[in-house]
Amino acid sequence: GGPRMNVLKGARGKLDMTQQEACDVLNIALATYRNWEMKRTQPNASQIMDIHNKLNIPLDELMEHFKKE
Repeated sequence: GGPRMNVLKGARGKLDMTQQEACDVLNIALATYRNWEMKRTQPNASQIMDIHNKLNIPLDELMEHFKKE
């Protein structure tokens, strides 16, 4: 086990993006993004596709990140 890598954080790292830059690219509020990164809230289907396309995260990894416990 151990803590899983946070896919959103990892993708930002690869793209050398701050949270704010990710928000600008995804056209969302910083608070919204932070909630996603901390798994407090979930994006809708079109937002998932946005994250997938703009941050280059495989869909299966996104689904895993956001799946309900």
